[in-house]
Amino acid sequence: MTTTTTERRRTTSVSGPRLTLGLCIGITAVAFEALAVATAMPRAAEDLGAKEWYAWAFSTFQAAMLFATVASGRLCDRLGPSRPMALGFLVFLVGLLVAGVAPVMPVLIIGRGVQGLGAGLFSVSLYVILAQAYTAAERPKVFTWISTAWVLPGFIGPAVAGWLTERLSWHWVFFSVIPFLILAAALLGPLLIKLERLRVAELARPTDEAPDDPNDEAPPAPIWAAGALAVAVPVLQFAVQRPAWWSVPLAVLGLALLVVGLPRVMPHGFFRFARGLAPVIGVRGLIGGTFFTAEAFTVLMLTDLYALPPSVAGLMLTVGTIGWTTGSFIQARWHLRRDQLMTLGTIGLATGVTGVALIAWLHAPYPLVALVWAIAALGMGTAFSSTSLAVMTLSAPREQGRNASSLQLGEALTASLTSALVGGLYAFLLRGDPADHTAVFGPLLTTVAVLGVLSVVVSRRVGPVAH
Repeated sequence: MTTTTTERRRTTSVSGPRLTLGLCIGITAVAFEALAVATAMPRAAEDLGAKEWYAWAFSTFQAAMLFATVASGRLCDRLGPSRPMALGFLVFLVGLLVAGVAPVMPVLIIGRGVQGLGAGLFSVSLYVILAQAYTAAERPKVFTWISTAWVLPGFIGPAVAGWLTERLSWHWVFFSVIPFLILAAALLGPLLIKLERLRVAELARPTDEAPDDPNDEAPPAPIWAAGALAVAVPVLQFAVQRPAWWSVPLAVLGLALLVVGLPRVMPHGFFRFARGLAPVIGVRGLIGGTFFTAEAFTVLMLTDLYALPPSVAGLMLTVGTIGWTTGSFIQARWHLRRDQLMTLGTIGLATGVTGVALIAWLHAPYPLVALVWAIAALGMGTAFSSTSLAVMTLSAPREQGRNASSLQLGEALTASLTSALVGGLYAFLLRGDPADHTAVFGPLLTTVAVLGVLSVVVSRRVGPVAH
């Protein structure tokens, strides 16, 4: 991919340390909130007397984020990324305030839904800004910092959230994010205005190039399809986790919504993994489902199978933060094609998760989990950044928003569905012999490892993509 005059001009005028710093602070705030809520939510549900609504605080966030990713993609393609990002900051801030002052669980759930909308708007506009404000040569290094910002809260997030919850109140977990969000907005505000002015000036500038053929562009993703997918995830989650006669029609409804909505928000050739963009998005979804589901159930394995306290179990996976960051640095410095880095990353992820599954089957010493999980996270950091950069390289300028939303949507949807289905398998396996944890976690993590192996296979369908 060549660096155009427009790219050079925008880089000189907009990109730089201030833009990178502002984006990283915003990302860290969103990532910290996600980790902090996971730590504080049990106390919040107990204080509000609504433990039965516990899971909805998470599924509502995911469903709202699924919808917002598609909406943000359309807004970015039509209006540029500056206004959707500013709106994302504002909506996320409102969601934090609503959740922070929540007197009852329904208000807290509404606040989480508003946060999901803001996170979806922010995450998609972030990728479009990276595509427009930085040159192709700069993006791998910038993604190193972006990836580090995503995983940095993993070092201190749970500990800080636990301290706030115990010393002050769970309400302060939400309030504590607000100053960082305001700081990021203050840094980015002037740059977003400048980026928008450059975009408008570029559209008004006459050019000798042939005009874009609208027939060559994919149609914008319909909002109704995003709504269908946002409803499908909680419906399927509810049906799988509470099996009964009425679960069957619910599951059918959820699957029907997926079948109808998914083709409308994914690129052409997605379901047959045609070479190019489609398998890149497929890989992103598969690695997201593999990594985040394996992470959740590995912690559960360490507490149930090895009787470790939650603090020690979480510490075993802290190496994942180091591995992910290392992988993001490697992808920026290895002079391999982007598709080759993607395949190497998926191999590392599949190897690590398979190692965790073997530990569960053999009941091997638990310190080995740290070793194999570091391999999985190293692969995840390499593949995660590579899929993002490949989508930017393979997308036409007017399709950056749509394809970025497809990337985010594929990851969120696959992770949500995998967690729900594996959670249902977990409940089913517990009915056999709840005391035999090896018989539970061995098959469970093997199922997740198969998903990781599938990501390796799909990565081979991408085809050559420049570094």
